[in-house]
Amino acid sequence: MRIPMNILFFVIVLICLERVVTLAIKGDLFKPGALQDSFKELGKTVWLGMRLFVIFWILYLAFLYWVQHRP
Repeated sequence: MRIPMNILFFVIVLICLERVVTLAIKGDLFKPGALQDSFKELGKTVWLGMRLFVIFWILYLAFLYWVQHRP
């Protein structure tokens, strides 16, 4: 499945705007380091999601191998 680059760019821009708007609503937008901390938290969440995806993908491949090579 191919995702057009403009859709990917649009999603990234929406995520960034969501972080900025959330901080603005809380009133933390102009506090020192608030924006960096918000994106640091986002990075940790994305990294965790990628690791979980890889783990489930490997388990799925192992399951497929097991199903195809059963006696």
